[in-house]
Amino acid sequence: MRDGINEFISNNAIEEKGEVALYTGPLQCFCAAEKKLKHKKAEYYELKNDEGKVTYRSQICLQMALDKRNAKLLALSVTVIIIVINTVLKKLVVALVGWIGEDTISQQKGSVVKGAFLGQFFNTGFIILIVNANMKQHKPREFWRLFNGPFSDYLPQWYIEVGVKIITTYTVQGIMPFINVVKESIIGKLKARADSKGSGDPFRTGKRTIQMYKAVYSGKDMPIHFKYSEALNITFLAMLYGFGMPIMYPMAMAIISNQRLCERIQVAYNYKQPPAMDDSLSNSVLTIMKYAPVMLLFNGYWLMDN
Repeated sequence: MRDGINEFISNNAIEEKGEVALYTGPLQCFCAAEKKLKHKKAEYYELKNDEGKVTYRSQICLQMALDKRNAKLLALSVTVIIIVINTVLKKLVVALVGWIGEDTISQQKGSVVKGAFLGQFFNTGFIILIVNANMKQHKPREFWRLFNGPFSDYLPQWYIEVGVKIITTYTVQGIMPFINVVKESIIGKLKARADSKGSGDPFRTGKRTIQMYKAVYSGKDMPIHFKYSEALNITFLAMLYGFGMPIMYPMAMAIISNQRLCERIQVAYNYKQPPAMDDSLSNSVLTIMKYAPVMLLFNGYWLMDN
């Protein structure tokens, strides 16, 4: 108990200085043992000197539990914000590419893939890194002092505070394909039910033209450009951080497999048949994919050095 309280006191002093404290020592083990013994989190723990006088008294395990809860909520909120921003970026890229115009559908979708991928990758992989980076020791100091985060390197606490957020976002991206399948299926059934006045009979409709009737039952166009950009984003993130967090490699394989499975289901039941396109879109994606190992080389070396 003494070691746990001493760690709590020293870490509080570190945090008051604005530095990063590591709660990975005796305090964590002590509170885990107290939980197994079914002691209350709100229990007070005391530190006494040789004369038996109380020198420190605090609810250290309660404070640690609250910090862990807040950290989980923060990680979840960051994940939600990243996903919302990625969705807005995709819509914005589509609008911009449509405004600029391209000669063919393949070229148009290729431009969307590039723009959506760059926006998603920067938002998911780099912003969270930059916000938490401390680069004040580099020159020119006038510029780098803007990066005044808590981490000047890939410290153990970086994986706890930042790495967990990246993995959480990665996990949500793996679940999203299944959510999209369910969402599109429900929306399609609700539209059909509303058109048939709740009867569920496809021969009963309130539409006046065959085009309006087909729009209800045929579904929407398959967003193949977003599928490509999401696959690129997953791959580049695994290359960027996978050396320090190897769990990202099997996660990337599972996420892309989930996307492939859900795409087949949605093409069969939810989406219209994709239009015929030439190979320029696939070649464009393969060209971008060549640069994924560069992420592994330059950031992997940094991760390996720590």
